[in-house]
Amino acid sequence: MNTIDFTQTGGFPLDQNVLGFMQAQSQLAQQPANFGGRLCIISGCEVTGASVTTGFVAINGEVLPFNGGTISPKVIIVETATVLMYEDGSAKPVQKTRYAAFGDDGVQNNLWANFTRHTLQSLYAQIQDAVTALNTALSAGLDLKSEVGHTHTLPSLGFLKRGLEYIGDTGGGRLPGIILSPNVSVWSGGTFGGPDEELFIRFTGPYLTTTNYLVFVTLLSQGSDFNQDNDVIVMVRQRRVDGFTITLREMGQVAQNLSLMYLIVQA
Repeated sequence: MNTIDFTQTGGFPLDQNVLGFMQAQSQLAQQPANFGGRLCIISGCEVTGASVTTGFVAINGEVLPFNGGTISPKVIIVETATVLMYEDGSAKPVQKTRYAAFGDDGVQNNLWANFTRHTLQSLYAQIQDAVTALNTALSAGLDLKSEVGHTHTLPSLGFLKRGLEYIGDTGGGRLPGIILSPNVSVWSGGTFGGPDEELFIRFTGPYLTTTNYLVFVTLLSQGSDFNQDNDVIVMVRQRRVDGFTITLREMGQVAQNLSLMYLIVQA
């Protein structure tokens, strides 16, 4: 925030420019009131029966005293001007006092029902509740350790399917004893030759009703040598209601030991 150093000696030049500078800083200081929204109760304004106590509110970011009274549908901003005598003998209404109160001037439309009360504690509590709800939903629907199938759906969060499939080695043959899961099969004509491979990840029912979804995939290293398992690039090639296709590009002639984790999200 800008400041003025009033400690200097020699006769401070107090004029209208300086006063305007000070007023601008007071307007800057009330900007945090916008965090509460367009109509916000800062303090006071307690409802007692059919009345509201005095307090402070913010309307469109302007902090105002609130004159309590009997509840009515609308709140207006009232402005009164005090006339000051100038050195040249003229009188001008320059000292303006503004406050909020119940009323209806036919112009302003600040509904009392739309005023909200926010404190740092209440905002923190709302954030905590949201985090707890999200963690609960994720734990219930996206716990790959508890179930490896594809039957969970979380439409409220946009999650449609998730799964974990064992792939083994990419390209030039599987590791000894490695058999693809029943939900994974080599696509017809899908071998490009060399170390490349195309696999179709098939969902178990129910199938999706749209192909307009996003596929997030992660290759998990299951082997003892990460330097071999990290020589693979994965790409999603085709999306269907009963599954999707991935292509695997092997960057080195080594045997990998991989699993594929995926998450299907509504686009």
